[in-house]
Amino acid sequence: MLPLLSLWLPGCATSEKKPAGNDEVSSAGGKEKSEGPAEASASRVTLTNSLSNNPLTSATIASGKAEQEAERYRSGNAKDKRTVEGQVSAERLARKGLGDVLGSAKRLAEIEMEKGASNTISSEVKLELALAAMQAKNFAFAEYLLQELVESKNAKVKAGAYNAMGVIALHDDRVPEAVYDFKEALKAVSNYKPALLNLGFAALKGGDLSTTKQALSGLQNDWFVQYALISVARLEGNDSHAAELCDRVLKKEPAHIAALFNCALFEYQNRHNVAKAKEYLNRASRSKGGETGWSERSFMLISQIDQEEAQVKRDAAHNAAVKTAADKSAADKAAAEKAKAQKPAAKPAGPGNATQAAPAGAGSPPAGAAPPSANQ
Repeated sequence: MLPLLSLWLPGCATSEKKPAGNDEVSSAGGKEKSEGPAEASASRVTLTNSLSNNPLTSATIASGKAEQEAERYRSGNAKDKRTVEGQVSAERLARKGLGDVLGSAKRLAEIEMEKGASNTISSEVKLELALAAMQAKNFAFAEYLLQELVESKNAKVKAGAYNAMGVIALHDDRVPEAVYDFKEALKAVSNYKPALLNLGFAALKGGDLSTTKQALSGLQNDWFVQYALISVARLEGNDSHAAELCDRVLKKEPAHIAALFNCALFEYQNRHNVAKAKEYLNRASRSKGGETGWSERSFMLISQIDQEEAQVKRDAAHNAAVKTAADKSAADKAAAEKAKAQKPAAKPAGPGNATQAAPAGAGSPPAGAAPPSANQ
């Protein structure tokens, strides 16, 4: 069984350069930790390079921090283009409702129209709107915006748009189409991390281990990538590497449901260690967060293991009963043959064994002769 996908979405920046260490990372347990200061500026959007904002991924901007930044932008100059652009980006990263993000975009459009009726919001902001629509599961509106953005002359916007189109395709389980979109994103920006990650996971879902390893090869220090590679190692039969990756990932994120499930699958199918598999699955069923379906899959696999164990016990009991019956039958047959061998054999009848008639005595008449008369 292959892992479910975590869909990685890009943050969208209006700035040319991303400041070092501006991502806020959220761990699986929900505890937020920062790898550097999250900056905000009225002249540059610096909350960039968010992926899916799924708290179980390895690099995502914490929604709480993004909300703080959004509030800073809201309190800034409402007539300044860059300030409102920053507000749109921060609100999307804070997972605000589509209506809130569209409201900010509307104010931005009004600012542009004051400069000229033909002015419009930038392609970067349109991408933010498309991503906000995807977060709200309004895929029709997202695709409407993305169809224009995949033709953008801005390579980063084009990469982000194709990547988002691929994510939508995966939501519809259109894996080949998603793979195409992720590859198009990489044509625009060859090292575009969200597309590399999504391509690797999509290829894994389709069973293409070669593409998976190629896409994820430069990201193997990322524990989330290591989680995906557990399945690759398991499917290739590389048990030692799969075990090493399970230890490494679960040490980093002991409550990661998908990793627990994949490690349970490895223990059950590859190592036939039912007890360890059940331990992982029970931990997965108690874990919070993650994509929908993992808890259900964990319960289903536990049920499958229980059913298979019960069937093994029934088969063993049946086989034991059959063997007992066969052993008894063989013993009875042997006893019967032994008893037959010990019984004396009866002498067969024949001429040499026939009883001879006693000869007639002297003076006796021959058999059948009349006795002599008295007057003879």
